[in-house]
Formats: sequence, structure tokens, C-alpha cells
Amino acid sequence: MTMISKVRILCPHCEELIEQEILVPDPNFMAEKMKDSAVEFDDEIQCEHCDNEINIWGSNSYYELYLASEDVSEKDFYYSQPEYDFGEYETDETIEESGIQGVLSERGIKSLYHFTKIENLEAISKQGIIPRAQLKEGDYEYTDINRSDGFLDANCISISFPQYRMFFIKRIKNPLQNWVVFEISPELLSACEAAFFERNAASRIVQSEVIENRKTATAFENMFSNIDNLPKREESKIPDCYPTDPQAEVLVFDKVDKSFIVAAHFPSEDVADHYAHSLNGIPAKVTPELFENRMDHDLL
Repeated sequence: MTMISKVRILCPHCEELIEQEILVPDPNFMAEKMKDSAVEFDDEIQCEHCDNEINIWGSNSYYELYLASEDVSEKDFYYSQPEYDFGEYETDETIEESGIQGVLSERGIKSLYHFTKIENLEAISKQGIIPRAQLKEGDYEYTDINRSDGFLDANCISISFPQYRMFFIKRIKNPLQNWVVFEISPELLSACEAAFFERNAASRIVQSEVIENRKTATAFENMFSNIDNLPKREESKIPDCYPTDPQAEVLVFDKVDKSFIVAAHFPSEDVADHYAHSLNGIPAKVTPELFENRMDHDLL
């Protein structure tokens, strides 16, 4: 799977309109500073009308894509922010017959995770995890201010291990910020409407028909299939319960009720002790490994 940008320019040779899609590299999600996440690249666009070749260059960062060309003025150069090419799956009747519960059982999935700022601990411990669209201003400290996936009516949930690349960026950006990782029962996925994305859903735009296609057991199972440009599962030796891409995520279009929250994980005893009074009966666990890289990090 690759990221794609739609480009629209006037050919400087024949002055006809060129409309094409170009492949764009992923940002460097592991850069220690957000400004260093940009990945630079060069490419060529060939005019379909006169075969003229136009050299372009650009950079794709965590925040945005930038494209330019010496042959085309900036005012005549239009391009979209990149998105993953989420194709639609044909449903597998056998997988659909066993359903979401079948995937959970077959894969041995025991836990889901959601990380958030420590300031949200007390509210979540009382109310559960609520999609941003349902929050009143001032109720919570937003983890992802930009929320580039656009799904303000959904909670982002990770399978078997937190989305450590995003988590790493957040912690590097603000090293003084404390965080908590909520462990959630996998039974949530059978109880709530959810969409399963084998890569990061923050692809700027995801068409509605693709979202519907991802609300199936087949899409859930495909989170564990081999993906182009990522190490094969046989090579990475990740557990069956880990999605192939560590950035894979589930969008849960509902409140995560407190009854589904299994535990609150902290990076140290000191942090756990300091916030124990805010847990409202949710068990506290000290699990520093959930605040570190996934086991296949060195291969990615």
C-alpha cells in the first residue's frame, strides 16, 4: 500500500491540463522532532497530450505534503494532500460466517489499547472514552489536536499493542506530559460499530464506501495480512495477535463504556501512585513496555 496525491497542472509545453496521480513516500514517523518528519523525493510527470516530461520535487511530512516544479509556477500547480490507497475488500464468506468473534478467537486477541493525556484519566474513569464530536469544550485534553483522519465521531483503538509511532511523536513533542494507556476488552468490537484499517486511517480523506467496506470481519482479518513495503510476518515473527502494520487502527463509532475498560497502565510506580485516586475502581498496572517500541521496530 502506498500514499497517493492527485496532481493537476497546465503543461508548460502544450498548455493542456494534466490530471494524474503520483506515489508519495510515507513521512518519517519516528523522527524525534516533528519538523524532521519530512521525507524528500523527486518524480516526473509525463504530459498525456504531448509527452513532455515535467520534473517535480517535494517533501511529505507528518503535517503536510509540499510539491513544486521549476517548469510550473506555484499558482498553476494544484495537488491534494496524500492518502493511502484503501481499496475495497471482497468479503470472505468463511470469515464473515465466524464474524468478529471468530477473528478475536483465531488470533488470540486478548487486549485493545487507547492512550491519552493523564489529564483525561479522571473523566474517562467516570464516563468512559467518548468520541470528540460528543465532547463539550473543556471536558478533555485532546491527544491529537489536528485529528487528520477527520473521524471526530469515532475513538481510535489499537489491537494488542498501542500505536507506538504516534505515541512516540506525542511524547517527544512534549516530554513533560504524562500519559496513561487504557486496556480495553476485545469484546468491545462485537458490541460496537467499528471500522478496521490495516494502515493508519489518518489518510486525509477516506471515501464513505471504503469506510463501510472496512466494517466487516474480512477487513478485521486483513489487518493481519502481509502488506507491500513492510516486512513479511514470517520475517518479523510478530505474534498472531499483532496487526502487520503497527499503525493499523480500529475506529469505534461509539462511546467506549467504562465496563469495557480492563486497566489503566502507567510507565512507573511513581506515576501510578500519584494518580491512583483518580481511577474510580479501574485497576492500575505499571507496564513500561507499553510505552516503548513494538518488538518489530528495528525491521520497519
